[in-house]
Amino acid sequence: MARRRLRGWNPPLENINALVASGGPRLLARARELVVTNGYAANACEAFAANLVGDGIKPSSLIEDAALRDRVQRLWLAWTDEADADGLTDFYGLQAMVAREMFVAGECFVRLRPRRAEDELTVPLQMQLLQSEMLPFEKTGTAANGNRLRCGIEFDAIGRRVAYHFRRRHPGDSTDQGAVIPETVRVPAGDVLHIYRPIDAGQIRGLPHVAPAMVRLFLLDQYDDAELDRKKTAAMFAGFITKTAPEEPLMGEAEADLDGATIASLEPGTMQVLLPGEDVKFSSPADVGGGYEAFQYRTLLAVSASLGLPYHLVTGDVRQANYSSLRAELVEFRRRVQQLQHGVLAHQLCRPIWARWMETAVLAGALDLPGYAAAPGRFRAVQWIPPRWDWVDPLKDIQAQVLAMEAGITSRRKVVEATGYDVEEVDRENAADAARATALGLRYRTSPGETQGARATPATRASPVMAPATTRTTAPTRPVRPPNRSDDMASWYAIRARDGGAEVAIHDEIGAQGVSAKGFLAELGAIPDGAPILVRINSPGGSVFDAVAIHNALKRHAGTVTVWIDGIAASAASYVAMAGDEIVMPENAFLMIHDPAGLVMGTAADMRAMAETLDKIAATMVRGYAARAGRPEDEIAALMAAETWFDAGEALAAGLATRIAEPVRIAARFDIARFRNAPPALVEAVAAGADPVETVPDGNGSEGPAAEGGAVDEDAGAADPAPQPGSAGAGVSEGNSLPATNDAAPDADVIRAEAMAHARAVVDLCCLAGLPQMASRFLAEGASLEEVRAALLAARAEAEPEIAPHHPQPGRSSAARPWGEIVARTFKLKG
Repeated sequence: MARRRLRGWNPPLENINALVASGGPRLLARARELVVTNGYAANACEAFAANLVGDGIKPSSLIEDAALRDRVQRLWLAWTDEADADGLTDFYGLQAMVAREMFVAGECFVRLRPRRAEDELTVPLQMQLLQSEMLPFEKTGTAANGNRLRCGIEFDAIGRRVAYHFRRRHPGDSTDQGAVIPETVRVPAGDVLHIYRPIDAGQIRGLPHVAPAMVRLFLLDQYDDAELDRKKTAAMFAGFITKTAPEEPLMGEAEADLDGATIASLEPGTMQVLLPGEDVKFSSPADVGGGYEAFQYRTLLAVSASLGLPYHLVTGDVRQANYSSLRAELVEFRRRVQQLQHGVLAHQLCRPIWARWMETAVLAGALDLPGYAAAPGRFRAVQWIPPRWDWVDPLKDIQAQVLAMEAGITSRRKVVEATGYDVEEVDRENAADAARATALGLRYRTSPGETQGARATPATRASPVMAPATTRTTAPTRPVRPPNRSDDMASWYAIRARDGGAEVAIHDEIGAQGVSAKGFLAELGAIPDGAPILVRINSPGGSVFDAVAIHNALKRHAGTVTVWIDGIAASAASYVAMAGDEIVMPENAFLMIHDPAGLVMGTAADMRAMAETLDKIAATMVRGYAARAGRPEDEIAALMAAETWFDAGEALAAGLATRIAEPVRIAARFDIARFRNAPPALVEAVAAGADPVETVPDGNGSEGPAAEGGAVDEDAGAADPAPQPGSAGAGVSEGNSLPATNDAAPDADVIRAEAMAHARAVVDLCCLAGLPQMASRFLAEGASLEEVRAALLAARAEAEPEIAPHHPQPGRSSAARPWGEIVARTFKLKG
């Protein structure tokens, strides 16, 4: 019997992806039309979004540090207003739009749009929503790189999503006359969120949530239209005139219309006079009968079940409902909603948005999270709080929650979060309200610390709230270092104006005393273009990153740069010396070149990354030395690998110096013994610890007054009057007198550790941005972390492919430019 009854039911054995690929476009078009034209479908869509999202599914950070957690939450709140690339709504409004798309199309795509630092966003990240039609169902086959394409999604060999191939324009937007429908653009999967509810295992595209009810809603709409037409037609005819015997009218011709048809009409309260032989018979159109409402109820009940929505939410009809039935219906419905909230929206939308937002905030410097690159999960821990549920009888529910807390069945945090709020925010508001009430002498039975029916004294009301308020609003302070070193801070450099130009002294390890090259570059940039600069070096080296930055800044200076090596220019200091148009060495001065070195702590991958970084820095230095000496790069590389020391004559012969001057006394007390090939004469001279003496280069008008024996007092320039406004030296810092020689050399290990920390921070930022290949350029440029952040944000923002012209980059045109130009523009320094 069953076989005979099921004989005509022979569905094809097809995977859901094949069904979606073949019928998806038509199903999607029908769903969109239905939600626009059918009142029940439109109401169901709004009810679905309102219950799924409400006023937003909101994050509550689980970072253990309370002050840091508060900063994260406040920054997130500020960013939510800027999240929409269109600027039409906030982050929670975008959640509601995603929910509507899930109802209508079954899926929604969110494209993460990185922005530039100069766009002045709280966090340079925005979201662009793309409809399902933007990803062509028919794009299936093999990509150019050999990966598989299925319904517009690119998969690698092991089935991971690696890219989405979006149309550049919406196929149904006829207002865009320049649309080219077949054209698609590849967007990496890391920049796209695909939000949909998978029904079957392996499903790759979503199905409209409204799909199970579409046929019934469409036919019911047609049926209702037919009933309306029937009523309208019946109402248009009051009666019919029938003639038993045709006769001519006694009073002349009857009125006729343009087609010759006789016109007769009835008006309310009047009777039409009939001609002899005419009779009137009233029409009796068939009524829908008493079963119409029952039919509608059963049909809409089936529609509600198909949509998984309560009947009263679809129709607005609560005539047959009572408290118990409504509550039972809502309990089951909210279980389904919770599945979608936690399994789809929170997991597919909110969780990756939170992770990318925090990553971008750290990259942009909006959040200071030490150790984030090494352990991001510790900072990303978050709980997503769905909107509160409003019950039919809230008093009973609140009483039940209070009893559950008193019995220890649940916590106050969970009860507060069930209402859609953050318990810490509620506590802060309660504390502020209580403090304000106490200050104004107000009393309420709802004040914290009071019980129902009891009256508390002002002291008992104030004491439990004032302390938490102070604790939460007081943030720990930490010293803020100005961009330049202060006048009383020991430093390895000094810059001062002199005789229409400037004198720069580097008389210690570059980057020592915690002072980086950032202040140096700022002061150097204040020197007018074209002004001559005298650079005096007596340094064993130091931070190679700072040295490269100083070298590049001096090379860019338009005026003449003369380098005078007062005693030693070793390691990184020798690379700075190569920036001079003229390099002068006294007879007993030394210059040393060698390979850069560094310390790293971490995994094997960290060590390999550091080795690659050092190789790239070494290559940069080789090119600099070779360009000065006019020698082959491989020869220079061999000299560096051997740690080669040059006296003045050898440096002149090698092309690393241009002139030899009279000998000087070696003044600095550096740790020369750390170099493996330091000349014995140099070691002895440094150990002797003579007073600091500088030799004056002959014939250079920018030099200070000569001291006895052809030497110049290092502090002589400190007494020079400050340059007058408009003079050649105006704008050059006057607070940097040449430092006295330190008796104790700075800890070399500390210096190296600082340099490696800077390099590690640069590498971490580049990896965080997904652009590790840019780290070597930043290190070679000696870029600060702020400059690195700006360049990385620009590179991510401007390398995006264009989709939909109504989502451009804010500010400048979003046309992509080469990264080299971006970096060069970002690192352009004054002077």
